[in-house]
Amino acid sequence: MRRVLSRILQGNYTSEDLSLDFSCSRIELDVLAGEEYEGSFHVYSSSNAIPEGKVVSSDLRMVLISDTLTGKDSEITYRLNPAYCNEGDNVKGVFSVISNMGEYYIPFSVNIVRSVPDSSIG
Repeated sequence: MRRVLSRILQGNYTSEDLSLDFSCSRIELDVLAGEEYEGSFHVYSSSNAIPEGKVVSSDLRMVLISDTLTGKDSEITYRLNPAYCNEGDNVKGVFSVISNMGEYYIPFSVNIVRSVPDSSIG
């Protein structure tokens, strides 16, 4: 993978009309305080070329579980680490997709909301 990233950073990739498609253009969530949340999005190749690359998060609280593009349909899984999130926080950042088919950004915004206990009287 280092070889692929090094090649991309040096500008050694094909100049065909290669692009990636995503299952979502942005991620917006409301998560209960103290709750660990896990989600995912898909990265698709619209051409015959196989994408190679990595995904990184701009915020350390949003941890990537699977971060490698592994074919024409790659599932990228992430987890919100609740250890450093307090009620009322807004975790904002971007997932950067760095690939042989270009660089893309998926913004995310997570609102940490107050957890309310369930009861029979509301």
